[in-house]
Amino acid sequence: MSIQFLFDENLRGPLWQAVQRHNSAGDLPLDVERVGEPPDLPLGSLDPMILEWCQREDRILVSFDHATLPGHLGNHLAQGGHSPGIFLIRP
Repeated sequence: MSIQFLFDENLRGPLWQAVQRHNSAGDLPLDVERVGEPPDLPLGSLDPMILEWCQREDRILVSFDHATLPGHLGNHLAQGGHSPGIFLIRP
């Protein structure tokens, strides 16, 4: 089973384009979804909903959200949730 990722909705620029170029080459494609693509995770989804979705779908979240995501993750874990992982990246 490959590692699966979820890109936050604000990752629609160069990083997403790099994933698409990589995947079009056909060698070891990355399994990446974006917020707004799965029907049960629309654009504008709040952090707690995104964390629940990632937990259920076993996907690592990739986001720029240094402001609110760490606090929501702390709450999610304190309530007994788990996370496959989060990458907080810089623009």
